[in-house]
Amino acid sequence: MKKTKTKRSTITFERADEEIDRERLIMTVQGWTKNGTTHFGLTAPKPLLVQDINGRLEGTLRKFKGQEIYVTHYKTPETKIHMVADKGPGRSIKTSMPKEVRAAERMIDQFIADFKQAIAEGIRTILWDKANELWDSMRLADLEMLSHVGMEHYGVLNRRMRDLLSMATDSDVNLIMNHDLGEEYAEDPGGGRARPSGRFKRTGWKWMDRQSQLTFELCRQGKTNEVKFIGTILDCGHDPELNGMELENPTFTDVALLVFPETEESDWA
Repeated sequence: MKKTKTKRSTITFERADEEIDRERLIMTVQGWTKNGTTHFGLTAPKPLLVQDINGRLEGTLRKFKGQEIYVTHYKTPETKIHMVADKGPGRSIKTSMPKEVRAAERMIDQFIADFKQAIAEGIRTILWDKANELWDSMRLADLEMLSHVGMEHYGVLNRRMRDLLSMATDSDVNLIMNHDLGEEYAEDPGGGRARPSGRFKRTGWKWMDRQSQLTFELCRQGKTNEVKFIGTILDCGHDPELNGMELENPTFTDVALLVFPETEESDWA
Protein backbone atom coordinates (compact mmCIF):
# COMPACT_ATOMS: atom_id res chain seq x y z
CA MET A 1 0.00 0.00 0.00
CA LYS A 2 1.38 3.34 -1.06
CA LYS A 3 1.87 5.82 1.76
CA THR A 4 0.51 9.31 1.28
CA LYS A 5 2.49 12.26 2.45
CA THR A 6 0.84 14.68 4.83
CA LYS A 7 0.77 18.08 3.24
CA ARG A 8 2.25 20.70 5.50
CA SER A 9 0.54 24.07 5.62
CA THR A 10 2.49 26.91 4.05
CA ILE A 11 0.06 29.60 5.14
CA THR A 12 1.86 32.38 6.94
CA PHE A 13 -1.14 34.55 7.84
CA GLU A 14 -2.44 34.75 11.40
CA ARG A 15 -5.65 32.87 12.19
CA ALA A 16 -8.74 34.91 13.01
CA ASP A 17 -9.56 32.94 16.17
CA GLU A 18 -7.94 35.46 18.50
CA GLU A 19 -10.03 38.33 17.16
CA ILE A 20 -13.19 36.21 17.06
CA ASP A 21 -12.73 35.24 20.71
CA ARG A 22 -12.11 38.82 21.85
CA GLU A 23 -14.74 39.68 24.45
CA ARG A 24 -14.97 43.42 24.83
CA LEU A 25 -17.32 46.17 23.66
CA ILE A 26 -16.82 49.37 21.71
CA MET A 27 -19.99 51.27 22.65
CA THR A 28 -21.68 54.52 21.70
CA VAL A 29 -23.94 55.67 24.56
CA GLN A 30 -26.29 58.62 24.20
CA GLY A 31 -28.77 60.47 26.38
CA TRP A 32 -29.73 63.79 27.91
CA THR A 33 -27.74 65.20 30.83
CA LYS A 34 -28.62 63.47 34.14
CA ASN A 35 -30.06 60.46 32.34
CA GLY A 36 -27.51 57.97 33.66
CA THR A 37 -24.89 57.77 30.89
CA THR A 38 -21.92 58.39 33.20
CA HIS A 39 -23.26 56.03 35.88
CA PHE A 40 -23.72 53.31 33.27
CA GLY A 41 -20.13 53.74 32.06
CA LEU A 42 -18.74 53.47 35.59
CA THR A 43 -20.38 50.04 36.05
CA ALA A 44 -18.01 48.60 33.41
CA PRO A 45 -15.06 46.29 34.29
CA LYS A 46 -12.17 47.72 36.29
CA PRO A 47 -9.53 49.07 36.22
CA LEU A 48 -11.35 51.90 34.47
CA LEU A 49 -10.10 55.25 33.20
CA VAL A 50 -12.48 58.18 32.74
CA GLN A 51 -11.25 60.70 30.20
CA ASP A 52 -13.38 63.56 31.51
CA ILE A 53 -14.22 66.46 29.22
CA ASN A 54 -17.60 66.93 30.85
CA GLY A 55 -16.52 68.27 34.24
CA ARG A 56 -19.52 66.89 36.15
CA LEU A 57 -18.12 63.64 37.55
CA GLU A 58 -17.94 64.24 41.29
CA GLY A 59 -21.49 63.31 42.28
CA THR A 60 -21.55 60.13 40.22
CA LEU A 61 -18.09 59.02 41.34
CA ARG A 62 -19.23 59.03 44.99
CA LYS A 63 -21.37 55.96 44.25
CA PHE A 64 -18.26 54.02 43.16
CA LYS A 65 -15.90 55.03 45.97
CA GLY A 66 -13.17 52.45 46.60
CA GLN A 67 -13.31 50.91 43.12
CA GLU A 68 -10.29 51.00 40.82
CA ILE A 69 -11.28 54.06 38.83
CA TYR A 70 -8.80 56.60 37.45
CA VAL A 71 -9.60 60.05 36.06
CA THR A 72 -7.92 62.49 33.71
CA HIS A 73 -9.51 65.92 33.20
CA TYR A 74 -9.41 68.09 30.09
CA LYS A 75 -10.60 71.66 29.65
CA THR A 76 -12.15 72.60 26.34
CA PRO A 77 -11.25 76.09 25.13
CA GLU A 78 -13.79 78.84 24.57
CA THR A 79 -14.61 79.45 20.92
CA LYS A 80 -14.60 83.12 20.00
CA ILE A 81 -14.71 84.04 16.32
CA HIS A 82 -12.89 86.88 14.58
CA MET A 83 -12.87 88.09 10.99
CA VAL A 84 -9.62 87.63 9.09
CA ALA A 85 -10.75 89.09 5.77
CA ASP A 86 -13.68 91.04 4.38
CA LYS A 87 -14.48 90.21 0.79
CA GLY A 88 -17.77 92.03 0.61
CA PRO A 89 -21.36 91.15 1.49
CA GLY A 90 -21.73 87.44 2.21
CA ARG A 91 -18.06 86.74 1.51
CA SER A 92 -16.32 87.51 4.79
CA ILE A 93 -13.83 84.97 6.12
CA LYS A 94 -14.01 84.12 9.82
CA THR A 95 -11.96 81.82 12.02
CA SER A 96 -11.43 81.01 15.69
CA MET A 97 -8.92 82.91 17.79
CA PRO A 98 -5.37 81.48 17.34
CA LYS A 99 -4.97 81.17 21.13
CA GLU A 100 -8.07 78.92 21.32
CA VAL A 101 -6.92 76.79 18.41
CA ARG A 102 -3.55 76.17 20.09
CA ALA A 103 -5.30 75.30 23.37
CA ALA A 104 -7.45 72.76 21.52
CA GLU A 105 -4.37 71.25 19.86
CA ARG A 106 -2.66 70.80 23.24
CA MET A 107 -5.78 69.26 24.74
CA ILE A 108 -6.18 66.74 21.89
CA ASP A 109 -2.50 65.79 21.97
CA GLN A 110 -2.74 65.08 25.72
CA PHE A 111 -6.03 63.18 25.33
CA ILE A 112 -4.59 60.87 22.65
CA ALA A 113 -1.36 60.34 24.61
CA ASP A 114 -3.36 59.33 27.71
CA PHE A 115 -5.58 57.06 25.61
CA LYS A 116 -2.56 55.24 24.17
CA GLN A 117 -0.95 54.93 27.61
CA ALA A 118 -4.13 53.49 29.15
CA ILE A 119 -4.33 50.78 26.49
CA ALA A 120 -0.62 49.98 26.84
CA GLU A 121 -0.92 49.68 30.65
CA GLY A 122 -3.80 47.21 30.41
CA ILE A 123 -6.68 49.43 31.55
CA ARG A 124 -9.79 47.25 31.16
CA THR A 125 -12.29 50.02 30.32
CA ILE A 126 -11.94 53.56 29.00
CA LEU A 127 -14.85 55.99 29.29
CA TRP A 128 -14.99 59.13 27.14
CA ASP A 129 -17.26 61.59 28.92
CA LYS A 130 -18.25 63.22 26.57
CA ALA A 131 -17.20 62.06 23.12
CA ASN A 132 -19.07 64.87 21.36
CA GLU A 133 -16.96 67.44 23.24
CA LEU A 134 -13.84 65.56 22.15
CA TRP A 135 -15.04 65.84 18.54
CA ASP A 136 -15.68 69.58 18.91
CA SER A 137 -12.14 70.10 20.19
CA MET A 138 -10.70 68.03 17.34
CA ARG A 139 -12.64 70.13 14.84
CA LEU A 140 -11.40 73.33 16.44
CA ALA A 141 -7.80 72.10 16.45
CA ASP A 142 -7.82 70.83 12.85
CA LEU A 143 -10.30 73.14 11.10
CA GLU A 144 -10.11 76.25 13.33
CA MET A 145 -13.92 76.47 13.18
CA LEU A 146 -16.96 74.66 14.58
CA SER A 147 -19.38 75.77 11.85
CA HIS A 148 -19.48 76.95 8.25
CA VAL A 149 -16.92 74.34 7.22
CA GLY A 150 -17.55 72.40 4.01
CA MET A 151 -17.60 68.59 4.14
CA GLU A 152 -14.68 68.49 1.70
CA HIS A 153 -12.44 69.67 4.55
CA TYR A 154 -13.27 66.77 6.87
CA GLY A 155 -11.34 63.95 5.13
CA VAL A 156 -8.17 64.12 7.25
CA LEU A 157 -10.12 64.72 10.46
CA ASN A 158 -12.43 61.75 9.82
CA ARG A 159 -9.38 59.56 9.25
CA ARG A 160 -7.86 60.80 12.50
CA MET A 161 -10.95 59.78 14.46
CA ARG A 162 -11.12 56.37 12.75
CA ASP A 163 -7.44 55.76 13.54
CA LEU A 164 -8.07 56.67 17.17
CA LEU A 165 -10.92 54.18 17.46
CA SER A 166 -8.84 51.52 15.69
CA MET A 167 -6.46 51.58 18.66
CA ALA A 168 -9.37 50.31 20.78
CA THR A 169 -10.63 47.71 18.30
CA ASP A 170 -7.08 46.32 17.98
CA SER A 171 -6.89 45.83 21.76
CA ASP A 172 -8.88 44.12 24.53
CA VAL A 173 -10.13 47.38 26.06
CA ASN A 174 -13.82 48.19 26.51
CA LEU A 175 -14.43 51.67 25.12
CA ILE A 176 -17.58 53.57 26.14
CA MET A 177 -18.17 56.87 24.33
CA ASN A 178 -20.85 59.02 25.96
CA HIS A 179 -22.73 61.55 23.84
CA ASP A 180 -25.26 64.31 24.45
CA LEU A 181 -28.50 64.56 22.50
CA GLY A 182 -29.37 67.76 20.68
CA GLU A 183 -32.11 69.30 18.58
CA GLU A 184 -32.27 68.25 14.95
CA TYR A 185 -32.57 71.10 12.47
CA ALA A 186 -34.40 70.86 9.15
CA GLU A 187 -33.53 72.90 6.09
CA ASP A 188 -36.07 75.53 5.03
CA PRO A 189 -37.40 74.59 1.54
CA GLY A 190 -37.67 78.30 0.82
CA GLY A 191 -33.98 78.83 1.39
CA GLY A 192 -34.30 80.45 4.81
CA ARG A 193 -32.48 79.51 8.01
CA ALA A 194 -32.76 75.92 9.25
CA ARG A 195 -35.30 75.49 12.05
CA PRO A 196 -35.78 72.90 14.84
CA SER A 197 -37.63 69.87 13.47
CA GLY A 198 -39.01 68.74 16.83
CA ARG A 199 -36.80 65.64 16.70
CA PHE A 200 -33.54 64.97 18.51
CA LYS A 201 -30.32 63.29 17.49
CA ARG A 202 -26.93 62.39 18.93
CA THR A 203 -24.35 65.18 18.77
CA GLY A 204 -20.74 64.62 17.75
CA TRP A 205 -19.02 62.69 14.97
CA LYS A 206 -21.71 61.44 12.58
CA TRP A 207 -19.88 58.20 11.71
CA MET A 208 -19.69 56.97 15.32
CA ASP A 209 -22.38 54.29 14.76
CA ARG A 210 -20.31 52.71 11.99
CA GLN A 211 -17.24 52.49 14.21
CA SER A 212 -19.09 51.12 17.26
CA GLN A 213 -20.16 47.56 17.95
CA LEU A 214 -23.24 48.72 19.85
CA THR A 215 -25.28 51.91 20.17
CA PHE A 216 -27.20 52.36 23.44
CA GLU A 217 -29.58 55.10 24.60
CA LEU A 218 -30.50 55.92 28.19
CA CYS A 219 -33.63 57.74 29.35
CA ARG A 220 -34.81 58.65 32.86
CA GLN A 221 -38.44 57.99 33.76
CA GLY A 222 -40.52 58.81 36.82
CA LYS A 223 -40.03 61.29 39.65
CA THR A 224 -38.46 61.40 43.14
CA ASN A 225 -38.31 57.91 44.68
CA GLU A 226 -39.84 56.25 41.62
CA VAL A 227 -37.09 57.21 39.18
CA LYS A 228 -35.81 54.48 36.91
CA PHE A 229 -33.49 54.47 33.94
CA ILE A 230 -34.43 52.70 30.72
CA GLY A 231 -31.68 51.63 28.35
CA THR A 232 -32.48 50.77 24.74
CA ILE A 233 -30.20 48.89 22.37
CA LEU A 234 -30.52 50.90 19.17
CA ASP A 235 -28.04 48.96 17.08
CA CYS A 236 -25.93 45.87 17.80
CA GLY A 237 -23.44 44.65 15.23
CA HIS A 238 -22.85 41.37 17.07
CA ASP A 239 -26.52 40.40 17.20
CA PRO A 240 -29.10 42.52 15.31
CA GLU A 241 -31.90 40.59 17.06
CA LEU A 242 -31.08 42.63 20.17
CA ASN A 243 -32.02 45.87 18.40
CA GLY A 244 -34.90 47.57 20.19
CA MET A 245 -34.48 45.62 23.44
CA GLU A 246 -35.10 47.68 26.59
CA LEU A 247 -33.41 47.16 29.97
CA GLU A 248 -34.46 48.71 33.29
CA ASN A 249 -31.66 50.27 35.37
CA PRO A 250 -29.03 48.56 33.19
CA THR A 251 -25.39 48.01 33.98
CA PHE A 252 -22.60 47.38 31.52
CA THR A 253 -22.60 43.71 32.55
CA ASP A 254 -26.31 43.38 31.68
CA VAL A 255 -25.58 44.50 28.13
CA ALA A 256 -22.36 42.48 27.80
CA LEU A 257 -24.13 39.25 28.80
CA LEU A 258 -26.69 39.80 26.06
CA VAL A 259 -24.03 40.40 23.44
CA PHE A 260 -21.81 37.55 24.67
CA PRO A 261 -24.28 34.94 26.04
CA GLU A 262 -21.52 32.36 26.43
CA THR A 263 -19.87 34.51 29.13
CA GLU A 264 -20.71 34.74 32.83
CA GLU A 265 -21.22 37.70 35.13
CA SER A 266 -17.81 37.10 36.74
CA ASP A 267 -16.16 37.67 33.33
CA TRP A 268 -17.24 41.31 33.50
CA ALA A 269 -16.29 42.03 37.12
